[in-house]
Amino acid sequence: MTIFRKISHYLKYLIGLILQNPKLVIKEFLEDYRKDKKSVNIKKDHNLIWVCSLPKSGSTLVEEVLSFYPYVKLDRSLKRFFSKGDLKHVHDISKELIESAPKNKLSFIKTHTHFNNEIIDFCKNYELKIIFTFRDIRDVLISRYHHILVDTSHRHHKIISSMKKKEGFLSSFENNDLNKNEPVVKYYYNWIKNWQKKKNLINHLELWYEDYVNNQDFFLKRIINFIGENKSSLKGLKNYLSKEKLKKKEKNFINLINDKSKRVSTFRSGKINNWKYFFDEEITKKFHDTLPGPLDTILKK
Repeated sequence: MTIFRKISHYLKYLIGLILQNPKLVIKEFLEDYRKDKKSVNIKKDHNLIWVCSLPKSGSTLVEEVLSFYPYVKLDRSLKRFFSKGDLKHVHDISKELIESAPKNKLSFIKTHTHFNNEIIDFCKNYELKIIFTFRDIRDVLISRYHHILVDTSHRHHKIISSMKKKEGFLSSFENNDLNKNEPVVKYYYNWIKNWQKKKNLINHLELWYEDYVNNQDFFLKRIINFIGENKSSLKGLKNYLSKEKLKKKEKNFINLINDKSKRVSTFRSGKINNWKYFFDEEITKKFHDTLPGPLDTILKK
């Protein structure tokens, strides 16, 4: 089954590239080939970076930073045979997934994996380097709402887009028929809280999107130090990120999220503290009524 899953994933990715633009096949293969050729001669204490991300918290930015260096995106590459494994939950991580990363080359993977006790031992056994990305949950909810409005493939798009702004936003996160299993606020709250409680048991770097907006150099230097890259590369990295930002502006949001290449992105506006202008008294009350615990528990300390 493992081989079947890897071949299936590889062919699906290859066909997606061909249908989008056949030139991407050669472009991406050569790009990753050059990275692998370079990384073979680089001595690291790891071969895989796992970006464990709260949705809408700037993980695309972290992926772009890693892509500047000789890290190949494990699940979107013609130079990797990748499989998620037989997962119980779509956001889980598995032994099969981790072992898809070649030992003598550098790779990275991004997931939205929620915490469970088995992951601590799992991380230690594989000596993973983990980058956590967090963000103010209020801004996360706003970003998610706008995503639903634009993404016609989202399961809640038809319902939310037919509502007025406030009604749609409240419906997107409250405990209602759309969120029968668990309100989105509760899911995100526990995602942050549970990882924050256990993060120090594993080798990790904690990043908050707000820090990037407030001090870009400091934010980027922390990643550079964590992955063991040369500090002098900061200038080149910033130039690379600026170019990537310009490329995003040339596409609309739908094109970004439907991109079949490694350039897929859910990046929208990237603003912080947007909730201060979006939340009125009614939204604020219903938000706090839905929270399963104190807000301060999951905000940046």
